[in-house]
Amino acid sequence: MATAPLILGYWAIRGRAGVLRNLLDYCAVPYENLVYEEKEEWFKVDKEQLDFKYPNIPYIIDNGKMITETLALLHYIPIKGEKRDLLGLDHEERHSDILESLGVGMDLRYEVRKLVATKGDFETEKETFFTADKSKGRSKLHQFDRVLKDRDWLVKDISIADFYLFEIVDLIHEMDSARLTNLPHLLSFRNRFLELPQVKAHRSSDNFIQLWFRPGATTWNNADKIW
Repeated sequence: MATAPLILGYWAIRGRAGVLRNLLDYCAVPYENLVYEEKEEWFKVDKEQLDFKYPNIPYIIDNGKMITETLALLHYIPIKGEKRDLLGLDHEERHSDILESLGVGMDLRYEVRKLVATKGDFETEKETFFTADKSKGRSKLHQFDRVLKDRDWLVKDISIADFYLFEIVDLIHEMDSARLTNLPHLLSFRNRFLELPQVKAHRSSDNFIQLWFRPGATTWNNADKIW
């Protein structure tokens, strides 16, 4: 008897769930892409009614399992899809390398998220982010660029860390593609990732959501390019 597709719940944006949707399709895990159009649908209804240990979105509901928090979901999906190699679970050192890269990626995402949500002048803040010597974002981007100089992926083979980094690099490319000119290995990484057949299929499917953030939630968004 076939099991029902799992449910991935998140806002009707790419946001934090973009990497999860991409990973689910890459791992060929059937799922329902449940999107919340209005805040009340989550905050006033499902957050209260669904029995999560730590109520938050994105979440996965899978045959009685109720899982939240992005890091936990990034681990759950490859195990569900029988692609444990994406986690490096067969090799302790590789698993540690993946977690290290993922941790730096999460720090970088935090800096990028601060940039797009700035209440100051966006162009001024963007220039500082990409050029200032003390910019944490600039520093981490160049760290990743150096790591990718002599390899295709952050660790020996593709992993969840690459999926996470791709979301950040793809956001930067859409925000201001010229900023990747001085990061040639990151740019090559993005192009290489986009050529993966499963990624191509995901981005042409209904599961792919182009809108990065809810309109009004950030200073920079790509809503004007979509609508």
